[in-house]
Amino acid sequence: IYGVGPMLGERIVKHRESLGGFHHEVQLYTVCGLKDTVVARIMGQFTVKTPVPIEKMNINKSSASDLATLPSVSFELGMKIWQFVRVREGLTDLSELLKIEEISPRRLQVFRLYLYAE
Repeated sequence: IYGVGPMLGERIVKHRESLGGFHHEVQLYTVCGLKDTVVARIMGQFTVKTPVPIEKMNINKSSASDLATLPSVSFELGMKIWQFVRVREGLTDLSELLKIEEISPRRLQVFRLYLYAE
């Protein structure tokens, strides 16, 4: 893939191993240093054929520590999300997270793999 050299290739493999395998291609967006254009190229040529099951967490019942276990979520961001949810007395839709500055639509795509609102 154009844009993926040995260093990025190694990061992708290490990230996959840290996740225990990929569940969905959007998880590539959480690989450090991998540009969106390169992810799009990868997704155009590869797919996850045997997705690793993910046990989703209810965001309304998750602690900041729980949220910090998600890929690319620091404890600080986990705390910010937890506080956001508590102030609103729960979320009905994960898209409400887009009101948090650090959460982009791409990041929300990844969060949807791990979280649900109920």
